[in-house]
Amino acid sequence: MQRFFKVISYTAFLTFIKMLCGIFISKAIAIYAGPSGMALFGQMQGFTTMLTNLGNSPNNSGVIKYTAEFEHKGIDVYSQWWKAAIYWSFFVYITLFTLVVFFSEEISIFLTGKNDYRWLVISAGMLIPLSALGVLCSSIYNSFRDYKNFFLSGMISTLITSVVIIYIILSYGLIGAMVAAVIQPALIGGGVFIFSLKEKWCRLKYFIGPITKGAKNDILKYVAMISVSAIVGPLSIIILRTFLIEQVGWEIAGEWQSVWKISEVYLGVITLTLSTYYLPVLAKTRDYQQLVLELRRTVKVIFPLIVLMAIFIYILRDYIIYILFSKDFYNARELFLIQLLGDVIKIVSYIYAYPMLAKGKIKFFIFTEILFCITLITLSFFLINIFGVHGANIAYASNYLLYLIVVIMSFKRLYAQSCN
Repeated sequence: MQRFFKVISYTAFLTFIKMLCGIFISKAIAIYAGPSGMALFGQMQGFTTMLTNLGNSPNNSGVIKYTAEFEHKGIDVYSQWWKAAIYWSFFVYITLFTLVVFFSEEISIFLTGKNDYRWLVISAGMLIPLSALGVLCSSIYNSFRDYKNFFLSGMISTLITSVVIIYIILSYGLIGAMVAAVIQPALIGGGVFIFSLKEKWCRLKYFIGPITKGAKNDILKYVAMISVSAIVGPLSIIILRTFLIEQVGWEIAGEWQSVWKISEVYLGVITLTLSTYYLPVLAKTRDYQQLVLELRRTVKVIFPLIVLMAIFIYILRDYIIYILFSKDFYNARELFLIQLLGDVIKIVSYIYAYPMLAKGKIKFFIFTEILFCITLITLSFFLINIFGVHGANIAYASNYLLYLIVVIMSFKRLYAQSCN
């Protein structure tokens, strides 16, 4: 557990840096674009997140799993999966960029109600490779448990990116905020890639060359899982936000988006810890009892931590709103309680769900991702009509509670035999 707490400390520091940068960015958007601008920013950011997650799908969990699992066999063996990741990244990029160019006008209208932002939609598709390269390098650092360089590369790229983005927002207002939503992942990814060029493993021969069929199929399995998650997750939030805008207007939807943004920032310290420490450990675990032991250890540490963080944010919510946004967002204070409850349930469910990624449970993972995105949208439509904007938060918390119940009930059936 000493390594776990080391990761927590690194993660906390990196998240603190990201939080400070996020404060300045959110403050700039709040002042120069207001609540309606925040909602518009959220729509474009959600679309960009979906695109980049799809583009990153070959370079994340699969690379971490197989590099960590076969590290003892040497770079000539585990670099097979790096080559496979590059192969599938190219295929995914060509497919995505073609679709984005052809449907850019429709996407712009769907996201913003106007076709004025078609150029931004195309730009988001064009910049996918930079983000993908950065994620691949981060995954390699992670699989080697090189936490110092993993977090240092993230910190430096985040700081530089934030300065550029804040300048754009201050200079160009709402349009600057929209541009910021599109270029942020690419700038961070490019920064991580440049940082990684100094490493001995960052050589062309380890990423380009002959690939075994087995490595291709292994990475393809993760492309399928993460692609489904990358599409249905952000898409469900975009649909939810669009329905919210129709029902309560841009201003209130912007207040909801501000609370959602706060959740994203503080939950980052937990999700980053899980992907950095928990996922590689699970990938190496072959015994069911050891898997259960690791899960229980993680729950014992993470659950009290996330509860304390949620309580802290709820108590200080007025100050947080004032610091991060502006007085125009004051009514957002009423949206915190249920949102924070949902955050706690979400993280616990993630702890039980991460073994699906580590053990490649592709069918169950895809089934649950699609099912619970559908239930989130369905619950949101129903509850927003009854409770207004609060219905979105109730749907969020209820949906993750259902998800948690399902992954707990399915745990032994999924892993008891495959781990032994």
